[in-house]
Amino acid sequence: MNIPAKLFMLLLQVFFLGMLVLPTTFQSERGVFLVVISGFACIAAVIKWRLDNQILIISILTLVTGALGVFVGVLNNAPGAIRVTTVFLIWPMLFLLYIGLVSNYRIIEKFSSVIFLGAAISASMGILFVGFSLAGYGAAAGALLDFQGAAFGGYEGTTEFTLYNLTTVMYGFPFVLTYLVVNHAFLNRTKTVSLWLLLFLLLLCGLVSGRRMFFLIIILTPVIVLMMLFLANHKVDKKMFRIVINLGVALVVGGLFAVIYAGIDFDVLISSLISSFSRYEASTGLRFEQAQSLWAAFISSPVIGQGLGASVDVVRSYDQPWAYELSYLALLMNVGLLGFGVYLMAVLWLFVVGLLQCRRDTSFARVYLPYATALFAFLIMNGSNPYLAKFDYLWTIFIVAALINGCKRFNRESCTEPEIKVSRCV
Repeated sequence: MNIPAKLFMLLLQVFFLGMLVLPTTFQSERGVFLVVISGFACIAAVIKWRLDNQILIISILTLVTGALGVFVGVLNNAPGAIRVTTVFLIWPMLFLLYIGLVSNYRIIEKFSSVIFLGAAISASMGILFVGFSLAGYGAAAGALLDFQGAAFGGYEGTTEFTLYNLTTVMYGFPFVLTYLVVNHAFLNRTKTVSLWLLLFLLLLCGLVSGRRMFFLIIILTPVIVLMMLFLANHKVDKKMFRIVINLGVALVVGGLFAVIYAGIDFDVLISSLISSFSRYEASTGLRFEQAQSLWAAFISSPVIGQGLGASVDVVRSYDQPWAYELSYLALLMNVGLLGFGVYLMAVLWLFVVGLLQCRRDTSFARVYLPYATALFAFLIMNGSNPYLAKFDYLWTIFIVAALINGCKRFNRESCTEPEIKVSRCV
């Protein structure tokens, strides 16, 4: 990699770290940074840009679906029809610019270390914020982290705090665990210990966060990992048992630490988790009302929907009346069965093609599986909070597409691991 390419990669990594640690903040500053690196990307694209035909076709389908959704929204006087063009048209096209520059899937490995760093910084910020708040310095800590939307409270035997980058912690937990499972045989002792410590840090941050969705992700992550390993036909040796044991120890130690030092009552925590499925719990009850209203709007136009940016009777935000926590039901209402089918097909394609290639190439599997598992968990999270309605989180989908594009452009001569069989990408 020559000096200009190294500089471009460094700028991309710095910007990516900014998205992880400072999501939805410093938009103007990050916008200028994005313009600069996108300018470099456009210059590089003149020579190196190439998009796989299947990815190109799927991209065209999703972009056309987005354009039609906006058109229908404008016809129906949807309040957010123009505003959502960034999410459904502009940002996807920008990501396609970068995806086309990925000529080798190993390039994406460089972003794994950035995710580790971003998750570590975000989790540390959360734990320190909780620690200072419990020690009586909550006001000072909140003022210091005001740019992150910091808020903390203790409620009936548990704690709850909010930071914008808590989403990075939630993504990081399944990512780090999967990375450890599929790469443990290739990691040195220092990196292995560091990643286990990071996993413990993420777990602890999740326990004190009070976020029921985070609790659910913690519970489901081992199941998702095993499911991905099975579908990818990825074999692990006896060290896998040690990993499971270490995970159990981390869960026990993290739980005890939370109980002793954060004052968490696990009876209250479990009750809180169960209540999230009850329509009589306050926040969940509002989602039931939202679901009924969104479904009624969908039924009135089930094929093409009400258009992107449309709103219904239940308004959750007066600044963005088209934004709803139940993002998938809202999308179904927006674009109807046709549009929803296109988006669903595009996401399923990422998993099907990626997992099939994992069965052929273990080297690719070691890179792909952490991102795919974390994406699967993130899609669950997105079901009750519209994370994918922001530029800062769309990368979770497009980085998997970049991996597959890099795989399809990968040739045998570029392989640097002769002991690993590399086969043609599907």
